[in-house]
Amino acid sequence: MADHGFLSPGFARADGLDDGCFATAMVDVELAWATATGADAARLGRLRDAAATIDPSEIAGGLEAGGNALIPLLAQWRRHLDDADARALHTGLTSQDVIDTALILLTRTAFAAARTDLSAAAGSLDGLAREFAQAPAAAHTLGQAAEGTTLGLRFAQWAEGLRRAADALGVAELPLAFGGAAGTARTQSAEEVARWGAELGLTVPELPWHTSRWPVLRIGSAAGEAIAALGKIGGDVITASRTEIAELAEPTGGTSSAMPHKQNPVRSILLRRSAIAAPGLTSTLSVAAGLAEDERPAGAWHAEWEAWRTLLRHLRSAASIGAELGAGLVVDTDRAAAHSEGLTQPDRARIAGLMDRDDNTRR
Repeated sequence: MADHGFLSPGFARADGLDDGCFATAMVDVELAWATATGADAARLGRLRDAAATIDPSEIAGGLEAGGNALIPLLAQWRRHLDDADARALHTGLTSQDVIDTALILLTRTAFAAARTDLSAAAGSLDGLAREFAQAPAAAHTLGQAAEGTTLGLRFAQWAEGLRRAADALGVAELPLAFGGAAGTARTQSAEEVARWGAELGLTVPELPWHTSRWPVLRIGSAAGEAIAALGKIGGDVITASRTEIAELAEPTGGTSSAMPHKQNPVRSILLRRSAIAAPGLTSTLSVAAGLAEDERPAGAWHAEWEAWRTLLRHLRSAASIGAELGAGLVVDTDRAAAHSEGLTQPDRARIAGLMDRDDNTRR
């Protein structure tokens, strides 16, 4: 059954993460291994030609037989190869090597795209911070107006969260998964593994991580940080765009099926949606890591897959939405100033110093 994402608005922005892309990533991992283990140009050409015939919908029909997508993919691939090429395909590997590495490839692409969008959003917010550095606003603590602040400081803090999140995505280690059938690398020489990693552009860790799931935990942490930073912005915009507050507005409003006068802050709502959903996904990854028994987990590894990919989808869609929101955010300084009347006003020179010290790119 086709999934068009009816219950996942915004996920259309998260391209490169569908089943077809995952199948392509698995093929790329297998071809890189064939190259690393000395397949000649003729064999590689035949492997590529046969891979071009793979039908993801046919893979779906064989998922339950082996419990993962690689097994039916290989079966379909081998049907289009002669016996010698079919035997050579996947030799020395195990399903976990390929699936984990394919997910790392998808993660690399998703993290790179998200970093671009996070940086763009932070840049837009830096511009707002400069523009509204002196614009008065009410700071709230525990849900109540507390004292005066400036809109510029608020925007600068948002930008700082996004910038640090982008940095976390940039330093997250994305390693090759190797180890073979039981995680001993018995069928994989160090030289072959090194060539394999170089072919894919991935780092090669010192040890297999089949059941030591530190890469997945760190990926979850970095993605979760970015989504949370975006969710904080979304929540603040939702509050500030309430009809009775109206200090901020999205560049264009979402529609209502029953109340045409409304301008719903749909972008901010979707950012908050992702921030609410992400902790459950990262929790699944953490629980699975803690229950990864022996040298191949029975169920814990399998539980990671959809949580991992869905987390990446939230990251990609939220980062893209955040960039769009930051670029078009509408600010009503008169409303913000009115809400700060009667409050103790801040030392604006002190605020300017904080903003300059935290990130001199705002100067």
